[in-house]
Amino acid sequence: MGPLLGPKFGAFCLFLYKEGPIFGDQNVTLFLGTKIGFVFGPVLHQVSFFLQWIQWLMTLPLQGKYVVCINIDETPVCRQMAPRKGFVISLKRKHDRNCFARVPLRDRRGQTTVLATIVDRPELQNKMPQFVLTNDKLMSKLEKDKLAHLPDPIRWVVGSTGWVSAETFKQLLTEIRRSILAECPHAEIVLFMDCSPVHTARETLIHCSRLGLHVCLIPGGMTFLCQPLDSHVFATFKQYLADAQERERDSTPGGVMPPGRWVDVLADAISNVLVGRNWSHTFMQNGLSSSWTQLRHRIGELAKPHLPLPLRLLESEEMNVLLGKKRTEMTDLAYRASQRMMARPVPRLRLGPASRLPRAPPAGAAPGVASGSSGAASPRPPLPPPAWPHPDAVDAPRLTRSGSMY
Repeated sequence: MGPLLGPKFGAFCLFLYKEGPIFGDQNVTLFLGTKIGFVFGPVLHQVSFFLQWIQWLMTLPLQGKYVVCINIDETPVCRQMAPRKGFVISLKRKHDRNCFARVPLRDRRGQTTVLATIVDRPELQNKMPQFVLTNDKLMSKLEKDKLAHLPDPIRWVVGSTGWVSAETFKQLLTEIRRSILAECPHAEIVLFMDCSPVHTARETLIHCSRLGLHVCLIPGGMTFLCQPLDSHVFATFKQYLADAQERERDSTPGGVMPPGRWVDVLADAISNVLVGRNWSHTFMQNGLSSSWTQLRHRIGELAKPHLPLPLRLLESEEMNVLLGKKRTEMTDLAYRASQRMMARPVPRLRLGPASRLPRAPPAGAAPGVASGSSGAASPRPPLPPPAWPHPDAVDAPRLTRSGSMY
């Protein structure tokens, strides 16, 4: 194993060549230093596998379909905290490590999470639900009342602890799908999300398959580069929220927002950044589309050594490289809805009039004799053709044994 240093992307790279069972005799591992941190792992292959997954999905299962691509992810936001004392440093000890502001337990556990949703269709962005999750036990009556009356499509998830669990995530996916199909009943939805344990849980992927969502997982450790919410949206959202909170604090005599005011500031930031803006260009720049004409230079450079990409599904070992960890049954769970789409066009059987069963004789007639004056069977009119469902028809909502709606 030998290192090779060289300039790349305005920073530095370290290539390690070693034997590997996946990619032949030479497995290239990239160590990339940028302004936002360091990434270590087979990022060259992660990006190429990710683009290969998108290429297969857009070319085979979804070709000729009306496709809606969505990207969802969670981000924590800080609500207004009570005023507290500043830093106090003891002069008795030279190496005092307790010189930090002590935040009460109530404020530390008062975490608020925003689950953001962006879509590649500009006409649908203002219809996408944006979810706010809070620790309800720490919310006052005033805060709960404001959260319950958030402007549409911002929705407060009642009963959560401020974090997204697998059960909560399944309900939010159902709500997002319902909002899209209300505007585009014949749309095929492609869900882009990162490889967090909640997103890749078995029950979550099975629920996505039941909803008919085509899952495409963003490589682990590469969300800063490939996920539109991380590469374009969240920085703008956090900056807008910080500026709005600063303006609110400056407008008060004590420099502290009134109780419950943080809910209004958060709703204003979500409405202006997530709901009111068009983020469709971020999908094309990050390669989350059928066309890569606007692909960013950094992503193109990482995928260039592997072009042309093979038009096939990822194998188990390749999926483990993309996820950054070993997972069993991941390929079957992640591809289930897409493979079902490829097997959907089945020729329908229509029986001709001669192959239909004879009609039942009238009451009182001898068995095997149809109605008629001469005893011969009278000509029977052909039965109407069976009412086959339209191939693009949307299934009516149904309830499962667990009570969940699909």
